[in-house]
Amino acid sequence: NMPKDVPKDIPPAFPVETIRKWLALAHRRKDHLVDLYQSGRWRLYYSEAEFICRVREAVREIDRWSATERASATAEASGVGHEDVGHEHVGHEREWFASRRDYAA
Repeated sequence: NMPKDVPKDIPPAFPVETIRKWLALAHRRKDHLVDLYQSGRWRLYYSEAEFICRVREAVREIDRWSATERASATAEASGVGHEDVGHEHVGHEREWFASRRDYAA
């Protein structure tokens, strides 16, 4: 079992490497929003309320992936992490991606 501080909306079956990639992507997204804000270009794409919402969402994603990474790394270090036998996590990843409006095709 994963430690209790893992966010409920991110499946614990993600390998640590995948979690770190998504965390890096979340940071790049936040950095992009910061660049838009600093240049004033955000006004070309968003209303003020929508932009604030996007920034808050980006910060929440960083918090979620960071908590998941910490919990997963702790579990892995203690030998509790998931066993990647037959790539069983792939089904969980697909379900999670399908449930996300930002990533759904």
